[in-house]
Amino acid sequence: MPSRCLKQRGVKGYPKIDEMKGIEAEFRVEGNQLSQSAKQHGRVGLAFRSTGGENVAQFRIDGFTFSRLSPYTSWDEIFPEAFRLWKMYIEIVAPDFITRIAVRYINKLRIPLPLGDFSDYLCAPPVVPPELPRKVATFLTRIVIPESDFSADAAITQALERPDDQNSVTIILDIDVYRARQYEIDDEKMKSEFEELRQLKNKIFFSSITEKTAGLFE
Repeated sequence: MPSRCLKQRGVKGYPKIDEMKGIEAEFRVEGNQLSQSAKQHGRVGLAFRSTGGENVAQFRIDGFTFSRLSPYTSWDEIFPEAFRLWKMYIEIVAPDFITRIAVRYINKLRIPLPLGDFSDYLCAPPVVPPELPRKVATFLTRIVIPESDFSADAAITQALERPDDQNSVTIILDIDVYRARQYEIDDEKMKSEFEELRQLKNKIFFSSITEKTAGLFE
């Protein structure tokens, strides 16, 4: 990727530029001996950050990623900006085709204390064997499901963060929906594909939380 040219050209509205470098690490156990090695792969891309730091666009040799950090807005505002930068990436890198597209939302559900049962807030809560104490300090669950109606796959991760105050805890609901196949470079086709992935994300989100949780967002 002509990163030097891209760095000189810059991205309008994204004045902060970070170089992305690749590293390959290897750990090997032989008997009682542990050995490790690392190999530097040099620059693999550039990360452009908006003035406030809420938008991040990664131009990498293996793909493009657009991230929106807090404060969050809406899909109707975020997607056009992501697509604008994607078209810039296509112009600079000129890939022959696309092999994977994805939409990922990392939701932070702030749950008020005291917390009686996770099933009050999650449709697939963590299960503790009845013989063990009912208190849970933290948990992590992850499933990957194929969704034939959308011809896509979804990785759904739930995790409990340790409380940062005395009044609430945070449950992470990480939804990553994607399609791994070969696509031609077609703007209208890509817009349609992303809209379908967004619909699947919404389906998973509302299928994962209870009405009580949904009421926290009203």
